[in-house]
Amino acid sequence: MTLDISVSTIDISSVSHSEERYDMSNSDKLTIKQLRVKAGITAFDLAARSDVSLSTITRMERGKGRKFSALTVNKVLNTLSQLLKRDVTVEDVSGIGIIEEQQKQPEGEQEG
Repeated sequence: MTLDISVSTIDISSVSHSEERYDMSNSDKLTIKQLRVKAGITAFDLAARSDVSLSTITRMERGKGRKFSALTVNKVLNTLSQLLKRDVTVEDVSGIGIIEEQQKQPEGEQEG
């Protein structure tokens, strides 16, 4: 018994790859997760290197306009900046923001 198997070639040059492309020169904002993946580390590693909890990194990666303390955001962005060898600021990132901290009035003083 002989099987006739024909092979055809498929031109995949125009097929979009499922892998996301990250062009840091692009003006589009990236998520924390995209930056982490670009840096080549896991969420666990980013948490450890940034001295931020893994649950916080996970919440940051989910984005959706969540806000975090300036200290937490700066720790993560500084770590990513070192790994990516470029400055990463909150303006470069989508899905997160910094909580506006209200200045406390000294006791006895009232706002005027």
